[in-house]
Parts: sequence; C-alpha cells; structure tokens
Amino acid sequence: MTAIHLHLACNHLPLWLQLSSTGLLARNYATDRGLIAALQVSTVLALWAAYWSGCEAAVAVGSLPIDCQSLAWHQEAALQVLVCSLAVLIFGLACRNRGLRLAVGLCFLIYLGYTSWLGGCIRHTELLMGTPP
Repeated sequence: MTAIHLHLACNHLPLWLQLSSTGLLARNYATDRGLIAALQVSTVLALWAAYWSGCEAAVAVGSLPIDCQSLAWHQEAALQVLVCSLAVLIFGLACRNRGLRLAVGLCFLIYLGYTSWLGGCIRHTELLMGTPP
C-alpha cells in the first residue's frame, strides 16, 4: 500500500467523524459529551493521518496530469484544517455553552467539507465548473 492508497482510504474519515460529532452535539449535549469528545479526538487523529499521507501522495502524483493550482489550494487548506482541528478540540473540551460549541463545530465542518472538495478538484476537474474556489 502506497501513500496514495492510504490517503484515498482515510481522507473521508475526518469529515464523517466531525459530522457525527456535530450531529450528536445538536441532538443531545448532556448524555453524549464523552462520545462527542472521543469523536473529536478521532477527528484530529484521522486528519493527521490524512495530512501525512497527503504530503506523500502529492509527491507521487506530481508527474500525473493534475490541476496543480487545486493541489496547492488543497494543501494550504489541509494544513489550516489540521491546526483548526486542535483548536476546535481544545475549545470543545473547555467550553460549556452548547450553542457556541455547536456554532464552532458547524463552522469547522463547513471548512472541512470545503477542504475535501478542494481535494476532489485535483483529479476531478469537473468539480471546478470553470471557476476557482
């Protein structure tokens, strides 16, 4: 298994983990606090794996016909998401205001989705539809 395979295998996991965490927070904060924290930690770990494998995969796909601008945008956004995931985790553990935690979780989920979309644009240029992100 190469870094490309690993990246393709694990790059969707952070989005689904964050979606689950935000959904649980929206549903019932009191009873699911431990599960939400576990999902947030899992999101950070999955993002680390996706970022590491993505760095290796970027080198490997350099010779393929790809949209280099999309790759650059995706790499920049991926690093920002990785850093933000740590901030969201710390904020989520420290903040007791459910509404504020939900707002931060939704904003992070949107940015994580945008970063995933940028990754898809690298080889699926039809996602760009002629306009830069």
